Amino acid sequence: MPPTRPEPDATRHYAERASHIPGALIWRAQSPALTERLILPDGCMDILWDGGTLVIAGPDTRAHVFASAAPSTIIGLRYAPGILPLLLGTPAHLLVNQRVPLAEVAPRPLTDALLLAVDGARAPGRALEAAWLPLLGELGATERGFPREALRLTRAGYGAAAAARALNLSERQLYRRSINTFGYGLRTLGRVLRLQDAVATLSRTPGIPLAQLAAEVGYTDQSHLTREFRSLAGVTPGDYLASHTPNYPAAAPPGSAANRSTALPSGSSTVA
Repeated sequence: MPPTRPEPDATRHYAERASHIPGALIWRAQSPALTERLILPDGCMDILWDGGTLVIAGPDTRAHVFASAAPSTIIGLRYAPGILPLLLGTPAHLLVNQRVPLAEVAPRPLTDALLLAVDGARAPGRALEAAWLPLLGELGATERGFPREALRLTRAGYGAAAAARALNLSERQLYRRSINTFGYGLRTLGRVLRLQDAVATLSRTPGIPLAQLAAEVGYTDQSHLTREFRSLAGVTPGDYLASHTPNYPAAAPPGSAANRSTALPSGSSTVA
């Protein structure tokens, strides 16, 4: 049994910790009543527990708005891109931009075992993690290898043809494996990963000029950066900063997406 790691800090609005599952995170999100949160795509998939239901959050190609009518706490297990579809045996493209009960996707014995583990647990994140660990061990090195290598090539800037050659696949085979593994092709995966790089850079250095940000994370220019933010996040970089940075001049009218808080770093990177 791996050494126990502390649960995410329950006193914080959003907290996370590394999981014993390689590349995964355990997170907790608390939302007051009448709250909307903008959740950005990140290529990941999550298993979510809201205290009564297990839900799977598929890979996103657009921002997801989570609306909380009443106070809520959600526990999530966030898998690195490409891993959860292998565990479930469900093609990722069937879950793109979806939040569905796990029972509709996973085999009944698996769903029942997970519910038994997490329902009433004092540390539901730890219980959820422990229930999934044996399943991960059943994946062979070959199965885990494709997501890892495809991610590496995408981050290195390989196009579809070059990535296919590197993986010894035809372009058609690569596309089919990509949509089954990630939910979409490597081009879209690259756009999502670049958006997350931009968001991370904005979070570290909110005063960075947008032209410099575009150059640092691999956009052609500032206009390209803005188009991608609008397409994937639903807001401009300036609006994003206005809703995340104290005293940053707001560029959007009240009630717009820019004025929704975003406590979570991603889209499939969760639903809470």
